[in-house]
Amino acid sequence: MRGNLRGSNIVINGEIAPESAFGKLPVENVIYEVIRVIDSRLVFATDHLNRLKNSCEANGITFPGEQNMLAGIQLLINVTKFHLGNIKVLVFKNQSATSWACFFIPHKYPEPFDYINGVKLKTFPFERPEPTIKKWNDKFRKEVNAYIADNHIYEALLVNREGFITEGSRSNIFFLNKNGKIYTSPEKSVLPGITRAYVYDICKQFEYPIIEKMIHQKELTQLSGCFLTGTSPKVLPVSKIDDVSYFPSHEIIHRIMQAFDLMVKQQKVF
Repeated sequence: MRGNLRGSNIVINGEIAPESAFGKLPVENVIYEVIRVIDSRLVFATDHLNRLKNSCEANGITFPGEQNMLAGIQLLINVTKFHLGNIKVLVFKNQSATSWACFFIPHKYPEPFDYINGVKLKTFPFERPEPTIKKWNDKFRKEVNAYIADNHIYEALLVNREGFITEGSRSNIFFLNKNGKIYTSPEKSVLPGITRAYVYDICKQFEYPIIEKMIHQKELTQLSGCFLTGTSPKVLPVSKIDDVSYFPSHEIIHRIMQAFDLMVKQQKVF
């Protein structure tokens, strides 16, 4: 769960803690979120913390409170003086009490050319036991990270035992057929991403209907395009899945991508 620490500061239960405390954080049974920081401001913070609250309640963990957590996160930003990056927020049981921590983690955002040329993906057989809860699985994360590195791809797409694609290992995915219809997995089958929810709003605005239906691996050749959504990639076109290539400059994808970027810059940054 800990991963790597960016910088030397960590906040635990709303107070600055020594760097040595980072190595003592748990690696199992942890509920977490990753919040993006742009120009020292939190992006969609309320949405992330609301999802964190829902995950805590589903696991019988007391939620520390939105205002307390926002104050602690702001303290971290003020102390580190990092203006751009990703903050990991985690909640866990410490004996009988609930504790929480936040810290900056190393980030790797897509390059500008990735938004033009698209990124490559490969399928990966895995089913999340609790797909709607953002709960850390250290073994899975290590395995899928190794798979991504070994195959020189941006992301791995999770495939269930029936051969249907559910989501990315750290993202959601949308598909377009040759008639421009948009498909994505039903919400009950995936982690309901924050960016995913705003893409729904954008598609409603543009009158692009979204069909909640999982795509089978055998159907990949019948599609005309696809894109990822997530905290780090935002809206990111895909150029290839396994051996199937796609047109990353699809008009619908670029229209959604531009609308989301505008939303982040002008409307939904806290």
